[in-house]
Amino acid sequence: MGQPKYILIFLSLFLLFYSCKKDALNNNTSIGTSTLVVDNDSNLQHFINGKKFQLAWSDEFNEKSLDTALWNYRYGERISSNNLSKNIIVEDGLLKIKLIKEKSFIENENGVSSTPSQLQFTSGGVISKSLFDTGYYECSVKFPSANNWHTSFWTIQYYTVKNNEIDIEENTSDSEINQTYHCGTIDWNPYYDPLGLTLFGYNVKGDKFPTLDKSFNLYGCLVTSDSIKYYFNNIEVVGYKISKTWSSMQIKPANILLTSVGLTGCSIMPNLDYDEADFDYVRYYKE
Repeated sequence: MGQPKYILIFLSLFLLFYSCKKDALNNNTSIGTSTLVVDNDSNLQHFINGKKFQLAWSDEFNEKSLDTALWNYRYGERISSNNLSKNIIVEDGLLKIKLIKEKSFIENENGVSSTPSQLQFTSGGVISKSLFDTGYYECSVKFPSANNWHTSFWTIQYYTVKNNEIDIEENTSDSEINQTYHCGTIDWNPYYDPLGLTLFGYNVKGDKFPTLDKSFNLYGCLVTSDSIKYYFNNIEVVGYKISKTWSSMQIKPANILLTSVGLTGCSIMPNLDYDEADFDYVRYYKE
């Protein structure tokens, strides 16, 4: 979505998503709460609702650079920051997305171009080369501290037909709302047609949470053919039946994305020179 019209479309739908969260929550059909039973010795399996889920794919970020056999870089201008591959660093067992105030040039799969970005910040993201469907997703994340960076762990068919988007966590960093994150699902059917947009959203908040930019926390999502459950540090925070929320949505294979972008219309700290979003690992378990 490098072109201005696509940025405006995305922003409009983004704001629509957030304005509809309260209504979506009021229509929630909860399917109860549950706690994961985790094999902490090997991290190879979880037990959820009496069923065993085996580790099927992961990246622990223990290499010296991004494993490009597993990931593609995310390129292009997104809202108020320009995604660059140089902003993706793998070191100290972490994937670090650097968030920088700087002038930059547009980059794509062929490298950095001679086209300057009109945006004053740079960011980054990675997209899994593999597609995933039903199963359990989890990622350990520490959010940035600077205002209004939107950091997410989510799934969508990024390169082909973009159907359902599952936002396992979305956080807009701020001194007051770093104790809040959002999880939810959008059914883009048809894609980018507001008349076809159906969504479900839930704000997870409360002073019981640690400050989310000071420590790593675990965000998870259990996806079945007819239900989606969201977890924070292995405790379910919300769940719902797909058949009772959407009339036609079907879970489709999707890429995993780890991203952080600046937000339009927000006062990103003018004295920001550098911040980062940190990801300790990402894992996918299959029943």
